[in-house]
Amino acid sequence: MKSEFITEKQSDIDSLILTFFSLIKFINPNLNKEQFLIGTNDWLISKTENVSKKIICVCTGEKIKNTENIFAITKDEALYFAKKITLAEKSSVKGISEIDGYKEDAKLVDFISNLKIFFNDKKISYLPEGYSGLLLLSHDVDYIQTNIMYRLGRIYYLLNYLRLGKFKMFFQKFIHFIQQIFLEKEWKYVKMLEIEKEFNITSSWFFFSRITKNKKLFNPNYELKNNRVVDLIQKIKNNNSEIALHSSPESAFNSILLNEEKAKLESYSDEVIFGNRHHMGRFNPKISYDIWMENEFEYDASFLTNDKFMDISSTNHFFKIFNTSGTKSIIEFPTQWMDVQYLNFLAYDEKKFKTETFKAIDNAHSNNNVLSMNWHGIPYDWYTDFYREVIDYCVQKGFLICGYRDYLEFIKD
Repeated sequence: MKSEFITEKQSDIDSLILTFFSLIKFINPNLNKEQFLIGTNDWLISKTENVSKKIICVCTGEKIKNTENIFAITKDEALYFAKKITLAEKSSVKGISEIDGYKEDAKLVDFISNLKIFFNDKKISYLPEGYSGLLLLSHDVDYIQTNIMYRLGRIYYLLNYLRLGKFKMFFQKFIHFIQQIFLEKEWKYVKMLEIEKEFNITSSWFFFSRITKNKKLFNPNYELKNNRVVDLIQKIKNNNSEIALHSSPESAFNSILLNEEKAKLESYSDEVIFGNRHHMGRFNPKISYDIWMENEFEYDASFLTNDKFMDISSTNHFFKIFNTSGTKSIIEFPTQWMDVQYLNFLAYDEKKFKTETFKAIDNAHSNNNVLSMNWHGIPYDWYTDFYREVIDYCVQKGFLICGYRDYLEFIKD
């Protein structure tokens, strides 16, 4: 990355500046080395005289004047934006939510909008040619069958309303969660795979890798050697889809534990594991990023929201996170949509869930956005019919549908 832009002083470059550049690079893939400059006022002016190309200038001192071909911001502004998209100021993340105090950043939203206007590109350009949208399709395998822990979890959600003093919500959502307690036993993964095969699409499947050190109450409790799991993994491989790691919250703080989880999944699946997503979106920005890179993941997808639909990074983009020294990086794919956002945390009924899902798809299509969707195979009797409807709708709209591994082929340096 350090060779991909011009700087007056190498000391001006750190991991956050590298992340900031990666965001701009993903917004405008055609940006080359001469179009991204970092330096003082006088140095930048000397480098931008009579420029004919669009130039991004990060000013270490006083900001130079914006022109038709110059987009200038201060280094402090660039660091601010990088900290916001990487959640660098958070000491712990428990599934990004309003409860944790997360709010979309208006300054960052405006910056992205102005940057696209500057590039004369109000839409995301990081889409494969010939497509009007991209659906990154993934599945978290949390349960193989409905068990006592799932049923107890419904009570947990109800009690959360009481804990937060939301007494009206408790009574409004009581029936919804009681009905979930009596869902059928078999989860819908196999049928979803059949639908994907029918449409000739791929997806990413995140499996929990259970070992002694992560056998916790709220972690998935199936074993990779379970016959149903073995059969499911083989069906996924037969579809040419991806096996990825649904790592434990505990491994976000422990590199050795994450390595053990990854190694076990690679052994049972006989696949190289490229991707990571922590269960419940729990990690620590000050610790976890280096741990992900130490374990040689190519991407992470742990930036997800637990209590409402929102744009996690306030960018509608993916970006790179760098280690402390700036020598290694990992791509972060924020997850904008999860079925459990609506069916668990917001306790939407079937009708409202479907309406909101199509709104998210239409928004992505209208803006040529990359939409990352995460499904859990919940055993509602209408679930797989709706899944087929969503896939067909996206195909008809001109979306490319694939998993994270396959999309990496489009965005490699």
